[in-house]
Amino acid sequence: MKFIEKDSIKTSQKDRKAKKAMKDCQLLNEESKGLEYKINIIKSEIGKNKDELGSLEDHKMFLLELSTSHNANWVAK
Repeated sequence: MKFIEKDSIKTSQKDRKAKKAMKDCQLLNEESKGLEYKINIIKSEIGKNKDELGSLEDHKMFLLELSTSHNANWVAK
């Protein structure tokens, strides 16, 4: 009987360890998904900001060209 009782205890301990390991694994997976979601949001914001920066740079160049051409005409007059 003692062998069966010891085996039963070992089995229940292994089951508890396995359940804890599964729970820990699920928590890590959820945390990983949350972090990936945050990373994707930040990448999206970076992409939007790069697009806006490019647009502003184009606008800046246009204004600088406009001001230089007008200044040149004004200086010539």
